[in-house]
Amino acid sequence: MTNTLRLRPLVLLPLALFVSASISGQARHPMTLQGYLASRLRRVETQLVRYPREGHGFREARHPVDALERTIALRGWFLK
Repeated sequence: MTNTLRLRPLVLLPLALFVSASISGQARHPMTLQGYLASRLRRVETQLVRYPREGHGFREARHPVDALERTIALRGWFLK
């Protein structure tokens, strides 16, 4: 696992939403967690969402709805 402190200078976003699936073969949760922690260390307003029982793509009906609602809220923040 990459040292989170080394990632700190790479975080330049004013806001971040990290989405992770519990069984994804594409993006591992530790990698998502590193980005989340690096953002928090830089005092970036951020959220980490982990969807259980999901792989690379949504299968449960409520998960894409939740992701869409979070994305819309994020877009609203940028439009302020």
